[in-house]
Amino acid sequence: MKRWVLLWACLWSLSVQAQVDKHIRYVDDYYRYVENQRVNEEYHFNQFVLNVQDKLFPDGVRYTRQERYFYVYKDGAAPKLRTILILINNGNVRYNKEFVYDLGDELLFYFEGQNDIEKYNFRTMKVYFDAEKLSAVIEGNQQLSEAETHQKYRPKAQTILEEAHYFKQKFYDQQVAEIEKLR
Repeated sequence: MKRWVLLWACLWSLSVQAQVDKHIRYVDDYYRYVENQRVNEEYHFNQFVLNVQDKLFPDGVRYTRQERYFYVYKDGAAPKLRTILILINNGNVRYNKEFVYDLGDELLFYFEGQNDIEKYNFRTMKVYFDAEKLSAVIEGNQQLSEAETHQKYRPKAQTILEEAHYFKQKFYDQQVAEIEKLR
């Protein structure tokens, strides 16, 4: 009896992991599609830049920030956000964040890369969402276990979702409102 219970538990665990892996492959494929569209300039995009001329601030630090909003805008329909890319340079430290939204405007994927090894213990982090619920996390090239993902990243995932909603709302409130005025 113990063997059957153990066997069933192992099979269930493998099934759950297979579903997560399938979702990761789907999101990675979707991300490559969005990235390809972005690189090939298939999307419209708006950009906000802080410190365009890259001048030193009074404290002697060179700080720049860019927010790039990529979206689909066709046939008179309302613009649909696809991805937001945020690039931050703070002296020698560089951060980049990317929020990727699915066709229903929900956060599907978050990428963070940075070179601040004193502050963070990773260079790149990929966070996967399914219906805006934390699905998986990959730090560098290592996928975290389901238990570690939820234990270690639940608060971070909530912060990511809040940030994603903030930028999405900013896009729709400010930029889409301006686009609509042009019609």
